[in-house]
Amino acid sequence: MEQGIRNIVLGVAELEPEDPQLAPTLRLAEALGATLHVVHAYHLPDPVLYPYPEMPVFSSEHLKEVEEQTRTRLEAQVQALSRGASIVCRAVPLPAEKAILDVADEVHADLVVVGATRRGTLARTILGTTAQRVVRAAKAPVLVRRREEHDQLRRILFTTDLSDHSEAVYRRGRELTAILGRGEVAEHRVLLVLDYDVPPLPPLSRESLVDSAMPELERFLRSVDPSAPGSIATIRIGEASKEIVAEASDWKADLLVVGTHGRKGASRFLIGSVAEGVVRTAMCDVLVIPSAALAAQPEAQTP
Repeated sequence: MEQGIRNIVLGVAELEPEDPQLAPTLRLAEALGATLHVVHAYHLPDPVLYPYPEMPVFSSEHLKEVEEQTRTRLEAQVQALSRGASIVCRAVPLPAEKAILDVADEVHADLVVVGATRRGTLARTILGTTAQRVVRAAKAPVLVRRREEHDQLRRILFTTDLSDHSEAVYRRGRELTAILGRGEVAEHRVLLVLDYDVPPLPPLSRESLVDSAMPELERFLRSVDPSAPGSIATIRIGEASKEIVAEASDWKADLLVVGTHGRKGASRFLIGSVAEGVVRTAMCDVLVIPSAALAAQPEAQTP
């Protein structure tokens, strides 16, 4: 049964200026009729920097005031962009990834959205780390956004290692991308990476390896999507994360869909490290589907 998107969690890194992910995610929530939970993590003063731990800055009243002021600023930013969507704003005094993951678990999120870039080299590194940690620990699909144009999905690249797990990832990815595309017809491609530690030795060649693997990939496609044309299947040889990113770049994909675990012998495709490598280096948006997101989801709870 197709699972819709009822609760979206967005991690907002900036209050001033406006976070670049806020407006497009608001539009997405409005279009889907979903509740958007906007989460901003902030830092409390470090007690080590103050000579007296009993100073008023650490009182419960002051801490509550800081939280309310931060949430008020966040709500003002959101309301300036949309008053029609169902929105819940959260200001949380935790590390960004924990704040996002805690709220996602609490509301049984169907989708978590994080940005992969911020202004400045240091800021990009910090947010990149947050996105990677969210991807590593999330129980819901995570959309990592890099593109500036979020509204149109013209080309979507799926990944597989031919395992039963990647079949489930593909099916859930097709459901989610159909929802995210909002009825628009996108071009699809399915990539299999043959990940070998050493180059093939004669009489084998790269071409013969591709030729022998292609029937397996086409069989996989017929089993998960009988209507899919065989022409969408493509194979590359090399290190999985690098080849995935290269294919997405060469094909000019708007969205790349990966899972976080593999179940195919010695294959390292679709394991967490591959997904994280893709998230770090891909220039398009990445939809990461963890194993937990493939299990039956409980009814969403909206405060």
